[in-house]
Amino acid sequence: MTGLTVLRADDHARMPWANGGGTTYQVATSPVGADLGSFDWRVSLADVDAGGPFSPFPGIDRIIMVVEGAGMELVVDGWVVPLGPLDPLSFDGAADTSATLVDGPTRDLNVMTRRGRRTATLDVVDVAGAVDVAPVEGGDVLVVVVHGDVRAGDVPLWPRDVLVVEQATTLRGTAIVAVIEVRPVGTA
Repeated sequence: MTGLTVLRADDHARMPWANGGGTTYQVATSPVGADLGSFDWRVSLADVDAGGPFSPFPGIDRIIMVVEGAGMELVVDGWVVPLGPLDPLSFDGAADTSATLVDGPTRDLNVMTRRGRRTATLDVVDVAGAVDVAPVEGGDVLVVVVHGDVRAGDVPLWPRDVLVVEQATTLRGTAIVAVIEVRPVGTA
């Protein structure tokens, strides 16, 4: 099917956290190939085996969501925030942030946008049959398969696969997906 790019889970680039405390799997960046200091937006998955401090990212807005595991308790600039599975949280990347795991390891979905350039939303969608997704003008739409499996046309997608939506398409199957929309600042 044309107009769709699939980023397979096995192909996500593995890299250390900025603070050296763990490993993340970089899913996609814009511009493509941008490093941590030059991206407009970045989507990653992180395996978290133990609690601890987050890497600071001044000038970055973040969204985090637990996609596997029982959850965590975040402390963001002194504010205690329980974070359960599939419950997205937006916060300032420069905030003094740390996490305590609720009941063992987690896997987290992370969306980062450079403030003043891009904004993002993350919606959890239950695909039970069929769900339509479409690109956004001037922006990017990514669908991350969290649980289950779906098809976009004749293309199968499994957990941690990511669909880059370049034309309207229908997802069919039984799954929980995260739909990430990234837009330039100043657009609706």
